[in-house]
Amino acid sequence: MGLEDESQKMSPAVVETKEIPDSVNHADKLEEEFQKAVQEAKDIPDSIDHMDKLTLYGLFKTATVGKCNIEDPGMLNITANAKYRAWKLFEGKTKDEAKAEYITKITQIREDL
Repeated sequence: MGLEDESQKMSPAVVETKEIPDSVNHADKLEEEFQKAVQEAKDIPDSIDHMDKLTLYGLFKTATVGKCNIEDPGMLNITANAKYRAWKLFEGKTKDEAKAEYITKITQIREDL
């Protein structure tokens, strides 16, 4: 093996650039839209329907934490129990599904105001 052969082996390789998969772009866009919806939720009046509040809570927890990871607080703590049940309601959904539903719900609530 001569000196020429060695220099060819050590030369930098050509790096191929690949497009970012659509799934990555979709995930980034979904996260961006979700964060925007979370900010919009702060402007929604407290007077919205109680069930809408619980739905938003359950979707938010599922979107950010995932599967409900707390114990049932019991019936005596009414608020904690309602939040627990709202979170458990969306237990079969992925984080991305919950984010998409949260965005849709915020949009629907804002249109109804």
